[in-house]
Amino acid sequence: PVPVTGDVWCHSRSRSVAISQDGNYVIAGGYDQKVYLFDNEGTKLWERFIGSSVVAVTISSNGDWLACGSSNGSIYFFHRSNSNPQWWYNTGEYIQNIVISGDGQYIAVGNRDSKVFLFDSNGILIWSYTLPYGSIVNVNISTDGKSIVVGTDDPSETEGCIIAYFSDTRDGYLGWSNSDGIPVWSYHPVGGRRDFYDVDISPDGNFICGGGSGIPVYLFHKDGTLVQSFPTNARSVNISNEGEYIAVG
Repeated sequence: PVPVTGDVWCHSRSRSVAISQDGNYVIAGGYDQKVYLFDNEGTKLWERFIGSSVVAVTISSNGDWLACGSSNGSIYFFHRSNSNPQWWYNTGEYIQNIVISGDGQYIAVGNRDSKVFLFDSNGILIWSYTLPYGSIVNVNISTDGKSIVVGTDDPSETEGCIIAYFSDTRDGYLGWSNSDGIPVWSYHPVGGRRDFYDVDISPDGNFICGGGSGIPVYLFHKDGTLVQSFPTNARSVNISNEGEYIAVG
């Protein structure tokens, strides 16, 4: 049974519905300005009114930690036991994507102001970075939380787009710090009318893919080597654990 929760819509992994890896919990959000948590039998565990449309949600692998992003630029972080947010933060612009590491320790956010943010589970902003091309930022994080990939969409169709890779060892030390908030590498397809609509990173963090409009689907190794490209536009992309398979929509 699927309970009706208002105008809830879904696109890709973390737009407005997400399921924990163990399949036990589902988080959903909608234009009714509420975020919901369900168990796998369709029982509503709780709901929370946040005051603006819930446009992105994410959940940790075991379902213990959840986060959502809103149309007014705010993000909220929850434990599944309680609908009261552990913390919240306003990024200043519409949230495009929000993703969480498998253990819930890191939360990466992309908004529509060319910015990507990384928080820890206590709500501390570790770093933020402004992308040089495009304004709509899509983001994904490896399961272990050690690698992040971002891609941009340029509504003006003049700047073009960029895909960029961040690593927690960029500064030579394990663990995220402020000095890791600069891309290890990036790739900018030349010219306007090019957009990354979606990006993904394999759970082990070794392979990155991105696809969109006016560009092929790209597959990169985490060292920045272009492994392969596929001549097709893509609204969404998803990559398997070891980067061997890519699904494109």
